[in-house]
Amino acid sequence: MTYINLYEVESSHINGDPAEVTAGENQLIEIVNQITSVEPFLPYEYSLEQNYPNPFNPSTTIEFSLKHAGEIEIKIYNLLGQEVKTLFSGHLGSGFYSVKWDGRNNESTPLSSGAYIYKLTTDNFVQSKKMLLLK
Repeated sequence: MTYINLYEVESSHINGDPAEVTAGENQLIEIVNQITSVEPFLPYEYSLEQNYPNPFNPSTTIEFSLKHAGEIEIKIYNLLGQEVKTLFSGHLGSGFYSVKWDGRNNESTPLSSGAYIYKLTTDNFVQSKKMLLLK
């Protein structure tokens, strides 16, 4: 079975200042989001699945499938329609994927309890679903 792991990383100096990730250097790196391909065969359609667990605390998993390779975005919005978190933005191949969300916004601040919308956008497909964060 083939797995594809994509990581969004943030690194910082010991004093907390942001640091650039450079090959060959020893740095403390925090894995912020991980996207993993979970199936060895290709999907015949695009899909966005209901997150699990739902409601959730402290984190939840969102699974999706891509019929074709392309640029995708997975974003989280509050009920006012304001973007609170970009989980992934970039190119992915055709396949089945999952991404975890830790209930934090783009500034890594924990969000309050409530309903949120997650949205998958590709060149050929857009779908959104609701989820509930409980503290």
